[in-house]
Amino acid sequence: MSADFSQRFSELFPRVLPSTADREARTLRETILADSRRRVAGQFAIEADDGSLEGPFGLFLFAPSVGGPLQELGASLRTATCLSLRQRELGVIAIAAALDSEFELWAHLPIARGAGVEESVLQNVIHGRPLADSLEQALVEFCRAAAREAAPTAQFELLQEHFDRRALMEIIALVTYYRGLATMLALFGVGAPDDRS
Repeated sequence: MSADFSQRFSELFPRVLPSTADREARTLRETILADSRRRVAGQFAIEADDGSLEGPFGLFLFAPSVGGPLQELGASLRTATCLSLRQRELGVIAIAAALDSEFELWAHLPIARGAGVEESVLQNVIHGRPLADSLEQALVEFCRAAAREAAPTAQFELLQEHFDRRALMEIIALVTYYRGLATMLALFGVGAPDDRS
């Protein structure tokens, strides 16, 4: 993302501050900040020093009527699926790497490390190298492929060898959600707040 692109969009679409938020945005902001389920090892601070919200959470405040359901879906994907934290984070890292999503890599690499994912595994996921564990390899390959195309059938068939129907649906929802976030972040020029990685 170029600095000019990011600057242009930050001028056109300034961050929503507590002092500039309308009632709906304030209500959603409070809901997001009160969500204790977000507090996991490696989680970034959602609230910036100026009171705005980082990453997609700040974008959700632009349109609370859709931002609210989106943050609820994100909360469900974090806490109510049958995927382990490790599996979920491997999937998210694969999606973020496939889409070059600077913010999502910045946000999720520390969470993955906090979940015990080895640095060598993370680097293999980021750089598209194979993983030793066949289940994790199937998951990462599907997430990577589905981030780029609508129906990667070969990868989906391999995924079915390792996951049941419920997990398959949850993995598809994971890809859909994080692919959408990557699009929002890129189009509104939102990158990583600092160089933590």
